[in-house]
Amino acid sequence: MNNFWKMTCYMTGIPLGIALLLGLVGGEDGLASAAIMGLALIPIYFFTMIILAIMGKADAAKAMALSMGLMLLIGLSICGAVMSGMNFH
Repeated sequence: MNNFWKMTCYMTGIPLGIALLLGLVGGEDGLASAAIMGLALIPIYFFTMIILAIMGKADAAKAMALSMGLMLLIGLSICGAVMSGMNFH
């Protein structure tokens, strides 16, 4: 496995693992703290990705962009699944 995929797995797996642990262990408060962590992490990843691209570390910037997209995709899928079960009437 080359360095790009290793960085992508680390940058995606570690935050998602922490969020999963927070959601499982903390109950509703853990789910809220996992959501707040995700909301804080996406802009941090975005600005760090821009800085890495400017510094010339293209592999790390691309890995960060891909992991940011994967986290957004997973987060929005979970949000849609949770909201589909809600009754708004």
